[in-house]
Amino acid sequence: MLQLQPLLDEYESRGLVIITVAADSDEHIKEFWEENGLEMAVLSDTDYSISSSFDVRGYPTGYFIDREGLIVDKSVGWGGSSLKKWIEKAEKLLPE
Repeated sequence: MLQLQPLLDEYESRGLVIITVAADSDEHIKEFWEENGLEMAVLSDTDYSISSSFDVRGYPTGYFIDREGLIVDKSVGWGGSSLKKWIEKAEKLLPE
């Protein structure tokens, strides 16, 4: 989640919304968000119902959903070039 905050900071004014899903308890999530100053939305998924609905098979998994609600891209895992790839996707999907 920490790696996504700069992406949100840069592209929120262009319409980017980031919704994260965590399998931790509400209390743990709230504590982590407050400690790290995260501003993105987070959903608790302790029963894995959201993960199951989206067929998540690895963590983290990111879905790019367009303004019509269609999944237009999916990314699994996080590495050194992941933020760069997500920025490229945001540039393609979000109008100036």
